[in-house]
Amino acid sequence: MVKILPESSGYRILSQGPDGEMVFLTDSLALFIYRFLQGGVFKLIDWASELTD
Repeated sequence: MVKILPESSGYRILSQGPDGEMVFLTDSLALFIYRFLQGGVFKLIDWASELTD
Protein backbone atom coordinates (compact mmCIF):
# COMPACT_ATOMS: atom_id res chain seq x y z
CA MET A 1 0.00 0.00 0.00
CA VAL A 2 1.21 3.50 -0.74
CA LYS A 3 0.15 6.31 1.58
CA ILE A 4 0.36 9.80 0.09
CA LEU A 5 1.41 12.49 2.56
CA PRO A 6 -0.10 15.74 1.18
CA GLU A 7 1.48 17.94 3.86
CA SER A 8 5.00 16.99 2.74
CA SER A 9 4.43 16.02 -0.91
CA GLY A 10 5.87 12.63 -0.02
CA TYR A 11 4.70 9.07 0.33
CA ARG A 12 5.25 5.97 2.45
CA ILE A 13 5.19 2.36 1.26
CA LEU A 14 3.46 0.07 3.75
CA SER A 15 2.76 -3.64 3.99
CA GLN A 16 0.54 -5.72 6.19
CA GLY A 17 2.58 -7.47 8.85
CA PRO A 18 2.10 -11.04 10.07
CA ASP A 19 -0.25 -9.91 12.85
CA GLY A 20 -2.37 -7.78 10.52
CA GLU A 21 -0.82 -4.44 11.50
CA MET A 22 0.48 -2.05 8.86
CA VAL A 23 4.29 -1.99 8.69
CA PHE A 24 6.24 0.97 7.27
CA LEU A 25 8.66 -0.42 4.65
CA THR A 26 10.24 2.65 3.07
CA ASP A 27 9.75 6.07 1.55
CA SER A 28 12.21 5.24 -1.23
CA LEU A 29 10.79 3.96 -4.51
CA ALA A 30 14.31 2.93 -5.57
CA LEU A 31 14.74 0.71 -2.49
CA PHE A 32 11.27 -0.79 -2.98
CA ILE A 33 12.01 -1.65 -6.63
CA TYR A 34 15.44 -3.06 -5.69
CA ARG A 35 13.90 -5.41 -3.08
CA PHE A 36 11.17 -6.46 -5.52
CA LEU A 37 13.65 -7.22 -8.30
CA GLN A 38 15.79 -9.26 -5.91
CA GLY A 39 13.01 -11.68 -5.03
CA GLY A 40 9.58 -10.66 -6.23
CA VAL A 41 6.53 -10.45 -4.03
CA PHE A 42 7.85 -13.01 -1.55
CA LYS A 43 10.90 -10.86 -0.82
CA LEU A 44 8.54 -8.00 0.06
CA ILE A 45 6.64 -10.27 2.46
CA ASP A 46 9.93 -11.28 4.07
CA TRP A 47 10.88 -7.59 4.35
CA ALA A 48 7.77 -6.81 6.42
CA SER A 49 8.56 -9.77 8.68
CA GLU A 50 12.17 -8.61 9.12
CA LEU A 51 10.97 -5.18 10.25
CA THR A 52 8.52 -6.52 12.82
CA ASP A 53 11.03 -8.84 14.53
